[in-house]
Amino acid sequence: MKTIAVVGVGTGGLLSLSHYLAWLPADWQVVSIHDPKIEILGIGESTTPKIPSNLYMGADFCLEKDAEELDATIKYYVKYTNWRKHDIYSLIDTGSHGIHFNNYKLKGFLYKRFAAKWGSKFKVIEAECTSIDTIKDSAVVTTTDKTYKFDYAVDCRGWPTDYSEYHISDCLPLNHCLVNVVNKPGDWYYTYHQATKNGWMFGVPTLHKQGWGYLYNDTITSKEDVIKDIADIFKQDKDSLTLKEYSFKPYRAKEIVTGRVLKNGNRFLFYEPLEALSTSYYDEANRLFFDYITGKFNQAQINYVMDQYAEQLELFVCYIYHGGSIYDTDFWRITKEKTRNRLAYSKMFAETVKQYREISSNPNLGELVKPFAAHSWFKLDKQFGYNYFCTS
Repeated sequence: MKTIAVVGVGTGGLLSLSHYLAWLPADWQVVSIHDPKIEILGIGESTTPKIPSNLYMGADFCLEKDAEELDATIKYYVKYTNWRKHDIYSLIDTGSHGIHFNNYKLKGFLYKRFAAKWGSKFKVIEAECTSIDTIKDSAVVTTTDKTYKFDYAVDCRGWPTDYSEYHISDCLPLNHCLVNVVNKPGDWYYTYHQATKNGWMFGVPTLHKQGWGYLYNDTITSKEDVIKDIADIFKQDKDSLTLKEYSFKPYRAKEIVTGRVLKNGNRFLFYEPLEALSTSYYDEANRLFFDYITGKFNQAQINYVMDQYAEQLELFVCYIYHGGSIYDTDFWRITKEKTRNRLAYSKMFAETVKQYREISSNPNLGELVKPFAAHSWFKLDKQFGYNYFCTS
């Protein structure tokens, strides 16, 4: 029997388990390794349509039947508020939908489904992982009490502790988040992207709670000013707020595949939660690693393709930011300058504009799909007032 280990049970790790259980043949075993003492960052998560599709294949997920177990709601679009004087709608294609869910509940739900659907093909090891390496024709996972050998491994242990093997973006503006959970149901069917004085705030509705995250740059804005802004937005006394916080860097791995090991989840990249696109890229990485395992691609090809995808995602974030918002503050002035410069000197962005302009004048040329199909780009471009892709 062949084996693949997935280390970590955050969203990236769980999506990886679902992917390989669904796609690898019956003579494979998929092993989940995690330290149960490590707490996940529970906020409320937004997805693209790729994720409910992944969960359907791996765990027979059906929103109508499983909404209560995942505290899940349907997602039809992203609503940008306060980026312009009018609201902007980033619509999901007709016939598709994303979901919002409580990520505290994802592991329990999927573990139960995996065991029922896949039996002995799915195995769990509870242990603290200290290293993951490639040795000859094996992936070696070392824990505090044992060393395991697998044919392949997927490293989903979360944010790296050493960034020497990562590209750090110097143009993306965010590095800190304060999370405010509101204990009442979210009664809307989209993800909020609300521009604020000092950044922007996502709003995720689930059946029983609302997850709000105020994203900002702590070298530009103080935590105290952000807390005051949150209190004003939610019309609460700031001392009554119960906030969680985390800090981060915007980065991507220089190499996603090394020998028998794939970096995925936050080990692969983390820019920010704009449009929930990162999880789709995690799914794409799993798809390419599957093709690598089955001999369709080599390591160099996958590293090149995923680096291109990650750069496209960074450029898309810059594209959204570079026109600013309704606020004229230090954060937005600095952000506009940095992101405008990034786009102005990017050959990849110039080529993207050229290709989409050609498609807009001749739809028979086909669709580009990273990070959006052409018609989605055109709708956003018009609403933001950029008009890059208008040929008239």
